[in-house]
Amino acid sequence: CGACGTGTYQTGTGMALSSNCQNCAAGTYLSTQGAVSSAACSACGTGTYQSNAGSSSCVACGTGKYNSDTGVTNSACSACGAGKYQTGSGIASDSDCSSCLVGTYSSGTGQPSSGSCAQCSTGTYQSLSGQGSCVACGAGKFQSGTGGTDESGCTACGTGTYQSGTGMASSGDCSQCGSGTYQSGTGFASTAACLACPAGTFQASSGSSSCGACGTGTYQTGTGMTLSSTCQNCAAGTYLSTQGAVSSAACSACGTGTYQSNAGSSSCVACGTGKYNSDTGVTNSACSACGAGKYQSGTGMQLASNCLDCGAGSFQSGTGTSVCSLCGVGLYLPSTGMQSSASCLPCVAGKYQTGSGIGPESQCTQCIVGTYSTGTAQSLSSTCSSCSSGSFQSSSGQSTCSSCSVGSYSGTSGASVCTLCGTGTYQ
Repeated sequence: CGACGTGTYQTGTGMALSSNCQNCAAGTYLSTQGAVSSAACSACGTGTYQSNAGSSSCVACGTGKYNSDTGVTNSACSACGAGKYQTGSGIASDSDCSSCLVGTYSSGTGQPSSGSCAQCSTGTYQSLSGQGSCVACGAGKFQSGTGGTDESGCTACGTGTYQSGTGMASSGDCSQCGSGTYQSGTGFASTAACLACPAGTFQASSGSSSCGACGTGTYQTGTGMTLSSTCQNCAAGTYLSTQGAVSSAACSACGTGTYQSNAGSSSCVACGTGKYNSDTGVTNSACSACGAGKYQSGTGMQLASNCLDCGAGSFQSGTGTSVCSLCGVGLYLPSTGMQSSASCLPCVAGKYQTGSGIGPESQCTQCIVGTYSTGTAQSLSSTCSSCSSGSFQSSSGQSTCSSCSVGSYSGTSGASVCTLCGTGTYQ
C-alpha cells in the first residue's frame, strides 16, 4: 500500500485513495510519511508558525521579529520593540532581540539590523541601551554633539544667561540676562535667575556675570540700573573715596582746612599755603588768607592760629603768603609780626651789617677800634674809616675819632691810642 505523505496521517484501514489521508492542522507539521494518527503532527515551535494545514515544516519568523508561543497558525510574529533589532530569523523571545547601544535609539519596531539605531541628536542623550528615544537635555543646559551617553554631557548655560527650554543644541540657544541685571551662576532655567543690579551698581550690557560699581564721588539708590550716568554725584563741598555707595549719606563733608567746588569728587582740595579754613563742607576755594605780618608754609590749615608771625628780621605787608620778606643788609628788626619794610631799623653810625634778616640790634657789627663810621644802615666793613694821624679811637662801634691831647701824638692813621711826647720833645 502507498504511505500517506508528509503533513498527513490516516487512522483507518482499507483506504483506497490518497485523499483519505487527513491533513495535520494549521500550526502543526509532520516531516515523515505513513503517520497513523494526528498525534504524529507536531506543534510549530517558538520562533516559527504555519498557516497551512498538511505541512511538512514550519516557517521561521523573519528578521526583526520573534514568536514565544508554539502552534501559531499565522504569520503574526511579534516585532522586536523600539530600541531593538534582530538580524536572524526564527527568534523565540524578545530577549533575543539586540539592543541599540547607549547614545543611540530606534523609534521603529521590527528592525532587521543595527543600522536602524540612530545617534542621539544634538541637545539629547541616552544613558540606557535598547531605547526608543533620547532624553532632552534639561532646561538651563545644551548639548552641541551627537550620540550623548549621559546627562553630564549636557553643558550648563554660562554666567549671565539662562534657558527655559529643553533639548537645546548650542550655547547660542541660551538667553542672555538683560541690561541692568546679572547672573554669576551657571545652568539656570528661568529669567527669574537674572538678578537686578543692586543699589550702587549698574550694567549696560546684557549677558553679564556682575554689575559695575558706581565710581568714587558717586552713589546710586535704585536697583536694576543700566547706565553709569544713573550714578548720582556727591554734592559740591563733599567727597567719596570708595565705589558702589548706595546713598548720599556715604558722601562726607570736606573737613576744616579743605574745600571742594566740584560735584562728584573723590577727595577735597587742601587750602593752599598762606591760607586756612575753619568750616566744613566748603564749596569754593575762598579759604581765608593769613593777615599781614603773618605767613603759613603748610597746606590744609584749619585755624587762624595756624598762621605764624613773621620772625625777627622779617616782615610781610601782603596777606595769604607762605613766606615773609627779610629786612635788607644794614638793617635789623627785633620785633615779630611786622607788616611793613618801614619797621626795619638801620644799624646806627659806627656799625654795619653784611647779612639780611637780622633780628636784634646787637647783631649789627661794630667798627673796630681805630676806625669810625658816620653813616647809618651800612652794609660793608669798608664803610668804617681809619682815624687820621693825630687822632685815635680806643672803642669799637664809634661814629667819630678823638684828637690826641697836648703832649701826645699819633703818627699813623687807625690809631687806637696816642703816644706821649718823649723827653726833650713837646706837642
